[in-house]
Amino acid sequence: MPKIFIALAFPPPVHKIATFSCDIGLRAGAKVVTGRVRFPDMLRCGMSGGNIYWLGRVAPMAMQHLFQSGMDLETGTTRTEDMKNRTAVNAPADTNVIALETALVESDREDHFVRKDGKVFAGTHLIIEVLGGKNLDCIDTIDAAFRRCIDECKATLLHIHLHRFAPQGVSGVAVLAESHISVHTWPEAGYGAFDVFMCGDAEPWKAVEILREAFDADDVHAKEFLRGEGIV
Repeated sequence: MPKIFIALAFPPPVHKIATFSCDIGLRAGAKVVTGRVRFPDMLRCGMSGGNIYWLGRVAPMAMQHLFQSGMDLETGTTRTEDMKNRTAVNAPADTNVIALETALVESDREDHFVRKDGKVFAGTHLIIEVLGGKNLDCIDTIDAAFRRCIDECKATLLHIHLHRFAPQGVSGVAVLAESHISVHTWPEAGYGAFDVFMCGDAEPWKAVEILREAFDADDVHAKEFLRGEGIV
């Protein structure tokens, strides 16, 4: 499991801020990022409780940005916000995280985040390998395949750029409002390497069968990655 970095702001009278890396399986979910916690790593620091802040898989130097922005690690507010809200009722610790998740998922942008099967992520990235394909040296065939993928996956085309190499092979990209489709081909081997990355309401898995048909492939392999999973 990859290391993550945690910032802890301990309550008075200690007023201690510490960072350390650990291998615990903490996910940055809407109700996990902040709040009062108790777990062995904190006990090893000699404290029974404190506020935990998810820094992600970044170096502890990221703490500098919190200080430079005037962030109070105990309250999660900036100094200006703290002065404005001294008389207000304190909101739950994860309010800001939930608000960010909602904004990302419910945005009017075509590349809004996706909430599906209990997960929140930026989009679906498919690594697609076309094996035993034909016409992988033909720009017109690839262009038509891109456009069909875009239409049937319900994505939004911004522009397509394809380049044919000498003596053979094509590389190119379709830039989408939801992200992109890219390709690099080795016609002599009947092999085409495609990436289909789509955010928002697009349906990228429909591209797999479209590419199989477009290049009359003997086989097509696809792997899925959920980009941005766990960042909110």
